[in-house]
Order: sequence, then structure tokens, then C-alpha cells
Amino acid sequence: MQKKWTKETVFEESKKYSSRSEFKKKKSGAFRIAYMNGWLDEMIWLVRPTAKPIKWTKEAVFEESRKYFIVTEFMNNAVTAYTIAKNNNWLTEMDWLAPSKRKPSGYWKIKENVINESKNYKSVTEFQRKNSRAFDSAKLNGWLDEMDWLAKTNRKPVGYWKEKNNVFEESKKYNNRSDFCEGCYLAYITAKNNGGLMK
Repeated sequence: MQKKWTKETVFEESKKYSSRSEFKKKKSGAFRIAYMNGWLDEMIWLVRPTAKPIKWTKEAVFEESRKYFIVTEFMNNAVTAYTIAKNNNWLTEMDWLAPSKRKPSGYWKIKENVINESKNYKSVTEFQRKNSRAFDSAKLNGWLDEMDWLAKTNRKPVGYWKEKNNVFEESKKYNNRSDFCEGCYLAYITAKNNGGLMK
């Protein structure tokens, strides 16, 4: 006749073993009851099995790398395998990994890199919008003036439209208020908010 397991008898039985795996192997019925009732965590005398550490052979590293599409994914999700691959120059053999789009640290501090990047754009505004890091480096180092292939922005300096004469001169370019509003919104709003310079 099969023994009826109560919490008390399951705990009593479990104390005969030194690990969960031994308990499961020798008294599977009692182990199953303990597992189903969530009692295993209370049985602190049972040692949990530890995960076997992975031996990062070349084969194991390559197998791990195939789980990813981009080098940075591999680097972020499997740090040890990535580091071993990098140190052994195996990354070049992993042609299934797309190269990282991110440039290495300090890349945009080199003038030649910034100049070459700027040639991909037509205007200063486009350069700033599409690669702010390269643009910021160019601005900080005073390289923008050398980039004569970039169309300069028509943006007025800060406070330009606070000057009544600037707003008035701008308004002369338009035949009516709607054209003025569409052509130079900031000047139009300034005129409107200051009592309507256009009559």
C-alpha cells in the first residue's frame, strides 16, 4: 500500500537526503508532493544543484554567437563569449553578425572622421539632425566654417525679431498678412503681439 504523504512526513523523509536531486531520485513520490506544494524552498538542508559552468571552446562561442544578428547584441547578451571571441580574433570569422553601427569611443574627436561624415549632407541643419554627435564635435572645434559644401542655415540670431526695425523690414516683403504669416511666422507673431506693425 502506497504511503500517504503529509507535510510532516514529507519533511521527515527529506531530512534523510543531502540534495534535491538525491531526494527526487530516492523518494520521487515525496519529492513530487513537496514540489507541488512549494515546500522545497523551506527544506534548507537540501542543497540546490548548481548550473554547470559553460566551457567556452571555439565551438561553444560560435554556437552562442549564432543566436544574434548584430555584434552589439552578441556583446550585450553574452559578455564572456563575446570577450573570448574578441580576444581570439574570431569575430571576423562570424560573418552572420552584422557590424555594429556605433562608432568607437573618441571617433568623432578626430577631424578627418567628422569632415568625411559631413560630406554626406547638403546643409548644416541636415548634418545636425542626422548626426548630432559629429555635428557637435564640428561646432565645438570650429570645423563648420571649413565645410563649405554645407548650405548654411537662414536662421536669424536669438533676439533678432525683438527689434522693431527687423520685423518692419521683413513685413515689406509680403502683400498681405497671410503671406507674411506663411513666409516668416516668427516676425509675423512678433508684429501681431506688439500692436500690429502692418496696417
